[in-house]
Amino acid sequence: MRNFALKRILSLIFVFSIVFTAFGQTAYADTSSSEAPVYEVSDKSKIEGFVTRMYKITLGRDPEPDGFEYWCKEVSERRITAGGLAYQFLFGKEFQNRITKEKMTSTQYITCHYNLFMDRDPEKKGLDFWVGYMGKNWNTTAKKKELFVGFVNSPEFQAICQSYGMLQGYYDPYHTPEQNTAIALFTERMYQIILGRNSESAGLLYWTEQLLTGKTDGAAMGQFFAFSKEFKNLKLSNKEFLTRLYRAFMDREPDEDGLNYWLSLMEVGAPREAIFNGFIHSKEFTNICNQYGIERGSLDLPSTEIYSRIVELNKIREANGSPKLVTTDLMQKWADIRVDEISVYFSHYRKDGSKYNKVGQNLGIKFRASAENIAAGAGGCMESLEQVFNAWMNSEGHRKNLLNPIYNRAAIGRLVGADGTVYWTLVLAQC
Repeated sequence: MRNFALKRILSLIFVFSIVFTAFGQTAYADTSSSEAPVYEVSDKSKIEGFVTRMYKITLGRDPEPDGFEYWCKEVSERRITAGGLAYQFLFGKEFQNRITKEKMTSTQYITCHYNLFMDRDPEKKGLDFWVGYMGKNWNTTAKKKELFVGFVNSPEFQAICQSYGMLQGYYDPYHTPEQNTAIALFTERMYQIILGRNSESAGLLYWTEQLLTGKTDGAAMGQFFAFSKEFKNLKLSNKEFLTRLYRAFMDREPDEDGLNYWLSLMEVGAPREAIFNGFIHSKEFTNICNQYGIERGSLDLPSTEIYSRIVELNKIREANGSPKLVTTDLMQKWADIRVDEISVYFSHYRKDGSKYNKVGQNLGIKFRASAENIAAGAGGCMESLEQVFNAWMNSEGHRKNLLNPIYNRAAIGRLVGADGTVYWTLVLAQC
């Protein structure tokens, strides 16, 4: 009941003080310009200025050398966000002692928050609201955390942070400051690497909250960013697309062999969703998520297996003087329809007596010639694509189809029947 009441009160506070500026939950990665500078903690003077400001507003004094050096290092090495730093100062022993020593009133305490997070004194309407909300028993940890949340996530604080080159972060009262900091850094990382820009306040807040509460995970969040309207509008080449995936999901630049492998899959028609699937299920991305303390998650996306087999087939075709094969969405539909049909009626003819290529004609594919290889097996036979290709290459008729130089389009369909039998279809066409 306590958590429910707090959430309801906080939602009212956020609306009243216009802390949250988001009006939809599906557009956060589609806002702002992609030309915004990427956040980097590199300006030593700005870091020092921000930390000094924190000391003066909260503690009312200049920083001491040891503490000043420590906090500047924490900020510069990205172990804490601006919001996390504010939490450490406001809930630290020295500031809490200052409240008692100076017999601070709720008005003075709230004014300190306005000065720190909004860089101004409070307006009467806002101050009256907060004083009334905090009440006579305002000097409790629970009440002070609620006030803190109402200010630390605000757009005004984001503007202050940006002026100092700081990452605002996000604070959720149901998690530790360390968890809040880590998740905010992960969220900002997605914005910067995938979209190439800093987060906006509403987006940072939304995605951090989604991760903290388990409403989303690393894989689902990465998918949203990598296939958002904003990302698509960047119109990146395949190489640029892959480079961002390497940086975001493997935390490194692409190696030449790996980059060429993924490019070869895309050249034969592998969709970006299938390529993305290979990255978010990687060991490297699992390690990244573990580092930030979030669930990696898993997505049901197309596999690159069939495209890798077409790449391998193309190597054999090239050695035999045949042109490369590529697949298309319509070719894939053709293969998917046919594999469904042969699971019921195993033949190059369909149940209505028409030939296999009638499917391609019905789909509107303009082809001058076509061929089909089919296979089925169970109990360890013909269950992998490698087994199927080996069988086809060892069969004169099937091999002839695979290497025929007139074909330039191909697609592979796979289906597992109710009895466990695995069915395969390869359709080839001259387009």
